[in-house]
Amino acid sequence: MQKLKKTLWTALLLTLACSTSEGPGLTQDGHIAPDAIAEETAAVKPPDVIWVTTKEEMIPGDSGLIFSRAYIPVKCNKGCAALVLVPDGLGGVEQFEGIAENMAHALETVIIIYNPPGRGEYDERSEGDEDFGGHKSQDALKDVVNHWEKKSLVDGNRFGILSMGYGLGTATGALARHRESFMSFVTYLIDVEGPPNRCFVSQSPYYVDLEGWYINEDGFGVTTTRCDFDIHLRKHKFPTGTSSDGKGFDGTPTSYICNTNGFILREAGVTCADDVWWNHREARTYLPNLDVHYLRIQFLHDHRQPTRYGGREAMFWISQGSPASYQLNGLNKNNSTKGYSEAELLDVGVYNVSSSGTGYGTDIFDTTGNFKKISKTKLFVSVLPKYINLMQDRAHAY
Repeated sequence: MQKLKKTLWTALLLTLACSTSEGPGLTQDGHIAPDAIAEETAAVKPPDVIWVTTKEEMIPGDSGLIFSRAYIPVKCNKGCAALVLVPDGLGGVEQFEGIAENMAHALETVIIIYNPPGRGEYDERSEGDEDFGGHKSQDALKDVVNHWEKKSLVDGNRFGILSMGYGLGTATGALARHRESFMSFVTYLIDVEGPPNRCFVSQSPYYVDLEGWYINEDGFGVTTTRCDFDIHLRKHKFPTGTSSDGKGFDGTPTSYICNTNGFILREAGVTCADDVWWNHREARTYLPNLDVHYLRIQFLHDHRQPTRYGGREAMFWISQGSPASYQLNGLNKNNSTKGYSEAELLDVGVYNVSSSGTGYGTDIFDTTGNFKKISKTKLFVSVLPKYINLMQDRAHAY
């Protein structure tokens, strides 16, 4: 009876959605296959068997030489699809070591990783200064993409970019600024929980550093325009915690934004009020200008944010332009989610990205007790490949 009630409610919900929303009704994409590779076997390679070869090259760029590494399946001697991975935070190739090879094998795709300017250690260090995802970082990604597309082992007609977290600003900036002249062969972008604006970027729970500095309040520059509070209210995106003192010791911590010690702000020495600096680095600047196929991956529990509104706002911004297509997880194409509540999206399973877990970050903001961590291996070798396959097929048919 309960199952029947659930089915009837879902059917009614879809009917209402189709009749009241400006966009298509809520339906899941049946073309996305379930997780296909078991975690315990995903990273196991039989002895003396070569799946993938590696090739490292220093690429000339506007800021100097850029370190890159390609993982090439042995079957790609005549050309395979290619995918560049853009790192999260201020990281580089170390984020993908130990998994990129398995990913290349699972997808039969050339997987390319690199260090943005100023990042990397020793002989893997890229020249130039840290640019925090600005134009120099975007130009470096353009140079990496162009360099490897020219290789005979790469099929230039099947080339994509996958950005992790903060790497979204770099990926969207490179595509918006350079696709017409230098990146016309790139056909899709997969965005894994990237922050669309500076307030999401700088968001942090209550935090005390070992050196004694705090994050215990909002910082300078918080406005409705800068934080897109006209799209979704602050209390919805960055809520007050459930703990008695907001510090998270007996519940969830309060979420703060634009604090001077927040991510990027402390490292770059800027505030949320530095509009020119941020306009070059925010994904919302570039998303309306993309013309590729765009897919947003958003777990039930975001890896860094207290809510999923970063995903919803990314969908809003991409829908303001004319992309080849856009999609949130397995939701039907070209549905910006406008007009739907979180309860409605949850009801039809929009955020059920994987059967193996509900997020790849931490449970710090979990108020329901349903956080189940998905491993890094499972994420890159089993979960993401099914979405990459979807985008490769979509781009190839376009």
